[in-house]
Amino acid sequence: MDLPQDATDSFRRGQQVFVTLRPDAGNKSKAVAISAERPAVTGNDIVIAGVVTASSTCRLNEAGTRDCKLGTRAVGVRYGLESYFVPQGEGKKIELMARARLEVVAAVAPSGQAAIKRLLIDGVPVYDEPPY
Repeated sequence: MDLPQDATDSFRRGQQVFVTLRPDAGNKSKAVAISAERPAVTGNDIVIAGVVTASSTCRLNEAGTRDCKLGTRAVGVRYGLESYFVPQGEGKKIELMARARLEVVAAVAPSGQAAIKRLLIDGVPVYDEPPY
């Protein structure tokens, strides 16, 4: 998560944080703020809980990869959405795919916990979680 230019908070590895997501015009959520305390939700914003994995890291470029030329004002955060189980034999091709081609649809509970509901490749749904 890139830190906003005016961010003054510092974060430590292992710390629980709350990231505010805001949908853009294409209805894809982007991280707009990070806080150690749960912020109030306004408008269409969603708050997702995470754990800091790196307190200072390189920012993400347009392709979704870390680029230290952009600076190191970013925090690594794990949301619990980093793993998704697919049919045997199909995982390797997804692992090797360009990150920009992959998207997830996630459900976020009021607590901030999230779960992957659907995996998309190039905008096309390829795996859906069954309803419970």
